[in-house]
Amino acid sequence: MAPDVERRTCRLEELEGEGHRTSAVEQILIIILGVIQTEMAVRIRMTRMGTKKKPFYRIVAADSEAPRDGKFIEILGHYDPMKDPAGINVDEGKINSWLEKGARVSESVKSLLKKQGMLKSQSTAS
Repeated sequence: MAPDVERRTCRLEELEGEGHRTSAVEQILIIILGVIQTEMAVRIRMTRMGTKKKPFYRIVAADSEAPRDGKFIEILGHYDPMKDPAGINVDEGKINSWLEKGARVSESVKSLLKKQGMLKSQSTAS
């Protein structure tokens, strides 16, 4: 169980001990809200850089609600599809760090990481 959910559950038990009775619906809502709040809202995805008809991409950790080319948290690597073969430069330590924290990976980045051998084909990262 997630720490926030455990805290909320303990708080419910404290309230019940003080004479406050919570309904089953209240208990379910508190647990659901705790689970929703504990999900990480960070995605590992690409942002487009470069000029017209000459794109290259940064692989970044960004808030899931931020625009594609908007604010990001950290640069994790680069991808240049214009080179032959396409150039992929990724910092494995940073990627693994974000994956351990619970960040989700976009489909395009997932396919690049699989080509690099960093993700298994049956990954649970997303």
